[in-house]
Amino acid sequence: MKKPLYRTVIIAGYVSSSERKQFEDIENKKFETKEDILKELGGDSEDFLVLELTDFMDACNNQTFFSLDDSWIGYVQLEN
Repeated sequence: MKKPLYRTVIIAGYVSSSERKQFEDIENKKFETKEDILKELGGDSEDFLVLELTDFMDACNNQTFFSLDDSWIGYVQLEN
């Protein structure tokens, strides 16, 4: 049986300081779908962005990203 291939995706959202540890613990975990990621975080697509690495870089370089001051940014592995 062939192993699934994964790609790195960026997760970003606003979280309180008390929630940070929970979100940091999922970094580099593997997920099958974006919905699985959001379920693990206990939110939905309005609470967190799940971005391909290139989309995240473009948003930062174009300064179209929301304020990074109050946000949490992490990464996970998403099945191709």
